[in-house]
Amino acid sequence: MATTTGPTVRSLLPPRWRDLDEIARQRMERAPWARDRRAPGLALGFAGEQATAALQRALERDVIADFIAAWKIAKEIRTCAEQSALDPGITHVLTLGEHELSTKLRALVRVDIDGFGIFDIPFDLALGAEFHLARLTVRGGALYAVDAVQCDVTAQLSYEGAPIHDKWRSQKVTLGAPLHLDPPLPLVRASTDTEHRHG
Repeated sequence: MATTTGPTVRSLLPPRWRDLDEIARQRMERAPWARDRRAPGLALGFAGEQATAALQRALERDVIADFIAAWKIAKEIRTCAEQSALDPGITHVLTLGEHELSTKLRALVRVDIDGFGIFDIPFDLALGAEFHLARLTVRGGALYAVDAVQCDVTAQLSYEGAPIHDKWRSQKVTLGAPLHLDPPLPLVRASTDTEHRHG
């Protein structure tokens, strides 16, 4: 789990999204409990408000932390991790220059309509970044921290393949303090150390 120190995904998106009331109504009507009882118009209207609030909470997540999984598969980082696994007592600091990353995530929003039921709305989040600088701290085959980040990030939120907001401008992102991972994120298999020593 990463300690949030930088901008959140929410801060990269426009303040308003399209069709959330209609999306919430459709998902609510698909819920198994909705087949047995029809929710009144008041509940349907409330569903849109609840969905908006729930989505806002779901997007209060550190944007840099969401790129970590994409870094994990990069050859340069895996090589550093494999080397660090050979001597877990040594800390490796890897400085990355200009590079691009993209990642796609699922934001599952749970909406609770008090007195009627609960339903989920799956949103898709696409993030893209042009990194100018990033420094990674690796030890024992795992990523411990990220800092010195400078990048430009874009974010696009969609539902069932359709964007729910207009294309938004890229935003500059920097870290005010190191992003520490607790627990650290393994970058190579735990067996790597044994394999290198006995292989």
